[in-house]
Amino acid sequence: MPVLTSKGQVTLPKRIREYLGLNPGSQVDFEIDANGVHVRKVQSGQERTHEWFGALRERFSGRTSDELVDEVRGRPDPD
Repeated sequence: MPVLTSKGQVTLPKRIREYLGLNPGSQVDFEIDANGVHVRKVQSGQERTHEWFGALRERFSGRTSDELVDEVRGRPDPD
């Protein structure tokens, strides 16, 4: 069982670090609610950027630049 050090630090068990995908230097956030304390991994800027570009790639895949411009400008689909 993890023990609190004099500096207020706790070592997270390996299975929790692996489940959350935590590595040395990873940032975590703690949240308190009626059910207890919850810990979650904070996404790095790079992870958020990759996620954002992945969503864009999925949304716009297989479409021409003209089709994308028409959509942004609100032009109806010519079909």
